[in-house]
Amino acid sequence: MDMNFLESILYGLFSGLAEILPVSGSGHRVLLLKLFGESNDSPLMRLLIHAAILASLYYCSKNQLLKFLRTMKLRRIPQKHRVRPLDVNTVTDIRLIKMALLPIIASFFFYNKVQPLSQNLLYMAGLLLLNGMILYLPQFMPGSTKKSVDLSPLEGMLLGFGSGLSVLPGISCLGATFSMATMRGCERNYALNTSIILCMPMTMGLIVFDLMDIFNYGVGGIGFGQLLTYLTAAGCAFLGVWLGIKLLKGLLSSTNFSVFGLYSWGTALLAFILYITV
Repeated sequence: MDMNFLESILYGLFSGLAEILPVSGSGHRVLLLKLFGESNDSPLMRLLIHAAILASLYYCSKNQLLKFLRTMKLRRIPQKHRVRPLDVNTVTDIRLIKMALLPIIASFFFYNKVQPLSQNLLYMAGLLLLNGMILYLPQFMPGSTKKSVDLSPLEGMLLGFGSGLSVLPGISCLGATFSMATMRGCERNYALNTSIILCMPMTMGLIVFDLMDIFNYGVGGIGFGQLLTYLTAAGCAFLGVWLGIKLLKGLLSSTNFSVFGLYSWGTALLAFILYITV
């Protein structure tokens, strides 16, 4: 593929924004490639973009992740030698995330089987339509203020199942996880923060598949200019994730995410129009 700098900026920025906003990063990348007249992106570009997304997720969640790390270290110290008690909320947060990892890991066994769907715009339209339904459904559910101490291990696995759905191109990891959490009665800020953290193992899995593609197929001859466009896209993806998280946290108190469901349905319509015209 041969993007110019403007296309690489747009591709990277929308990749990052759509990855964290509940509108499907994979779906937007497919649509952008079609609009740019490209059939696919480079494995190296995908790797750099996913690495930038992971770095931005870590940057935005590092305080919570460091809190998890300190708690895990403290748990290894015998109780009588601890200088401070364990934070029960953090311990249960860690336990919940561990349970969520099981379906996330299992979902990657289906990754290679479902990725060809991204090459068919009709399937993409259908999956984007499903993503909108997933985002729109929670507004009909009763609200609650549950946090990890109120959730069972099974509910933790359900959150992971929501994240794992994003192996389907067109389904948002954060959107499906947040919707699953709110439907289980989680407090909205807790649901959002947990969803952001669960996007990290999903992105790590995608990086593994990117590395496998590079190992199997190589990267071809890449000049300095092309590498610079890839790095530009990655930098914009980092910025897009950061902006997306800021936007979501700003919107959380004033609106629900059903508006993104409507947006996903609009994107599904665009995918269908491209399918019948391109």
